[in-house]
Amino acid sequence: MTSKEIKAEARGFLKGQWVKASVMFLVYTLIASAAVMICSVIGIVTGSATAETISESPLYFAGSILGYVFQAMLMIGYASIILKIASGRSWEFGDLFKSARYTFKTLGLVLLMTVYIMLWTCLFIIPGIVKAFSYSMALYILAEDPTKGINQCITESKEMMKGNKRKLFGLVLSFFGWMLLAVIVIYVVILIVAFAAASLGELVGIIAFILVLLVSCVAMVVLELPFLVYIEVSRAVFYYDISGNGGTNNNLTDEQIQNSVELGDAWQDDFGSFQ
Repeated sequence: MTSKEIKAEARGFLKGQWVKASVMFLVYTLIASAAVMICSVIGIVTGSATAETISESPLYFAGSILGYVFQAMLMIGYASIILKIASGRSWEFGDLFKSARYTFKTLGLVLLMTVYIMLWTCLFIIPGIVKAFSYSMALYILAEDPTKGINQCITESKEMMKGNKRKLFGLVLSFFGWMLLAVIVIYVVILIVAFAAASLGELVGIIAFILVLLVSCVAMVVLELPFLVYIEVSRAVFYYDISGNGGTNNNLTDEQIQNSVELGDAWQDDFGSFQ
């Protein structure tokens, strides 16, 4: 499948559940970072740390470790949901927690991949990037079959990505323009609101800060979250395409896929420089 076909199929699978998938991604992100935030606040409130020294606080360190554990717990559940979306299967928010018993295996997989990539990067940055693409399917492999070992997932990902790294790179690169556009729009909106609020005077500084924060959050939810989900589902479609597991095309008709391709062509006509 070409990048255009992969993205078209991803849009087809997301049809009717953009909001649900975006909310799921938001919940995943918030819970994954909650431990660090909570422990940081506790450290400041109890007086064991200040805003300036919080990074040196034992509570912050403990919160960071706990945050990584929570993130690993949710990561495999998130990957499982993305795979379900990319194969037309039903899913629920509770699926984020259904693979919690594989938390430490997921954490071990992520840590081992990080170590490998860092070691290759020490040689030169290019080998590190290449290896990052080689290991990119390991989490999906674990999510599909959590009984597999950590090294087995990495090995299967390397074998799967042989001859496909350039294809994945092209898929990721095809999103760059849209990503840049979304970021620009968000920052333009934030700057407009910030300047408008600042013109009201110093007495409303706090209100201005809260307003800018709310606007940035709304802009992120509206623009960034659906886009990030779109990227992830496209990667999952790519995974099914190269793995030969038959995860795609089983629940979409040829007409639905063609409609998605035509929609992608329309987007490209409007924003050709971004595709």
